[in-house]
Amino acid sequence: MAEWISVYGLHPVGLNAEAMRRDLDTADLWTEAEMLGLSEDEVDAAAESALCHLRVDPTGEDGAIQVRWKPEGRPIQIKSLTGPEAQDQIAETLAEHLPPATCPGLARVRDHVGQARQVVNLEMGIEDAQHLGAALSGLLAFSLAEASDGLVWFFDRDWAAPADRAVTIWTPDE
Repeated sequence: MAEWISVYGLHPVGLNAEAMRRDLDTADLWTEAEMLGLSEDEVDAAAESALCHLRVDPTGEDGAIQVRWKPEGRPIQIKSLTGPEAQDQIAETLAEHLPPATCPGLARVRDHVGQARQVVNLEMGIEDAQHLGAALSGLLAFSLAEASDGLVWFFDRDWAAPADRAVTIWTPDE
């Protein structure tokens, strides 16, 4: 089973393993891990492990990238969709996950998704989505969203923008 963070970008950008590695190298992994609600010991262990094992590599499959941050287990798999593939995912998102607009946040998300030209999916295991995998993926998603004038969709629930990462634009509970 898997979980996803997706970026819906207005201006397609290429996936660049070196740039992603730089983004992760300069990030404050301790703060990111703390925001997941982990204990101080878990934060230290997760961040130290990530620093020791972090690899960001192209996979050779359609420009996809994988991020490894632990000694074993599933990496974060990052894939960019443009053209018909992106349009199919955009149409599905609009039809199945974004009801008709009933509030300003939902209207903003629907309008943005309708104009998107690229979707970047960051896929991770379910357990990783509750630990450092979510923090690393979120950091990369916001970086991609900033570059592509995009919005970030967390785990088929919360929508956010890179300009104010801590604010949820819309969630299905609204």
